[in-house]
Amino acid sequence: MNTPDRQTTITHGETLDPIPGGLGDRDAVGLSSLIGFANEGTSTGTLNGADLLATRPPPHDPVIADTFDRGAVVEIIGQSKTRKSFLTMQAALGLAAGVDTCGLGIRSPVSILIVNMELTPDDFHRRLWRMGRALGITAEAIADRLTVLNLRDSQAEAMGIIAEAVATGKFFGIIIDPVYPLLQGDESRPETWAPITGMFNRWATECGFVLYVHHDAKGAAGDRDIRDRGAGSGVAGRNAYARLTLTPHRDDPENSIVVNFMLRGYAPREGLTLTFKDDAFHLSDAAPTAQTGKDRQTRRGVVTVTPEQGVALVVDKPLRASIFMAKLAEMGLAEKRARVLRDNLIDDGSLHVHRHGFPSVSWYGTPSGIRSLQAELSTEKAGA
Repeated sequence: MNTPDRQTTITHGETLDPIPGGLGDRDAVGLSSLIGFANEGTSTGTLNGADLLATRPPPHDPVIADTFDRGAVVEIIGQSKTRKSFLTMQAALGLAAGVDTCGLGIRSPVSILIVNMELTPDDFHRRLWRMGRALGITAEAIADRLTVLNLRDSQAEAMGIIAEAVATGKFFGIIIDPVYPLLQGDESRPETWAPITGMFNRWATECGFVLYVHHDAKGAAGDRDIRDRGAGSGVAGRNAYARLTLTPHRDDPENSIVVNFMLRGYAPREGLTLTFKDDAFHLSDAAPTAQTGKDRQTRRGVVTVTPEQGVALVVDKPLRASIFMAKLAEMGLAEKRARVLRDNLIDDGSLHVHRHGFPSVSWYGTPSGIRSLQAELSTEKAGA
C-alpha cells in the first residue's frame, strides 16, 4: 500500500501549500467555495460495459481487513459515554503503527491526520500518552505517521484548515472527531450534509480514506437497526462506505461496547465486544450482545408489569382501587407507572370502573366482574 512521504506537525497559523483549484488563503475560504471545490469532483469518464465484463476487476485494497478499502468514507457512530473518541484514537495509533488493535483488522502502517475538534490539546495529549503506554505503542513505532491537528478553538474555519492540510498530500487517512462542528445548519436537513459528504468523498479518493465520528440520536441505540443509527439526516449514512456503531454491552454497559459493522464492499461482518480497561480497549470473548431499552430499565431496577398481569389481579373478582394500586406496588411498579398502566387498561376496555356509595368508593374489575358486582350491590340495596 502506498503512503505519502514523511509528514510534519501542522499547527494553527502555519502556511501550507494552496489547494489546487484556487483555495489558497485559509481565511478567505468560505462554505460556497468549498461546495464548488467538492462539486469539481475527480475525473471519472465512461467505460464500456463489455470491457468491464471481459476484464478481471482489481483486487480489494483493504485498509482494515474485511471492512473497507482505499478510497472509503467511514463513520463511527455511538451514544455519549460509549468512548467513541477513545476507540477512534486507538484506531489512529494502530493505523500509524501498523498494529492491529481490538481485532479490527489493521493491515499495515499508513500516515494519519487526526483532527481533534472537541478536546483541549492538553486533554488529547494526556489521553494519547496513556493509551500509547497501555498498548505498548511507542514514538518509534509510529515515526512520523501520526499528525494531530487541534481545531477546538478554530471550528468556524475548520473545513478550510483541514482542506489545506489534505492538499499537502502528506496523509493517507483523515480522521475527524467529531464531525458536528463542521456542519453549518440543522443536522437533520440533507442540504446541511451535502457539502461535507462531497468534500469527504473527494478527500477519500485523493488520499486513502476519511473516517469521522458522529453521535447517535437519543434513546436506546440497541433498539434501532444499524441502518437507522446516527442523529440527523440519513444522507451521511447512505454516503458512507462503511459504518461502525458502538453500543453498550448488555452485561457490562459501563465498561464494554459492542461494535457492529454495516459494509458496502464486503460481506457482513460479525460484531465485536470490546472492554475498556487500563486506558485502552481490549478484545473480549463475550458474545456481542447489545444493550436494549428493556435491558437498561432492568439494570436500573425499573420493573415492568404487563397489561395481562394487571388484569390478572381482578380476574377473580373486582378490587377496591386502593387495594388494586397497592398490589401493583407490591409487584414493584412505581406509582407513576402504576397509574399509566391502570389508565391504559381503562382506555382499552380491559378494566372497568364502578363507583359506589357516599363518599364513593371506586372498584376496578373486568367488564364481566364489574357487571356481577353491580348486580350484587343492587340486590343488597333492594333487600335493605
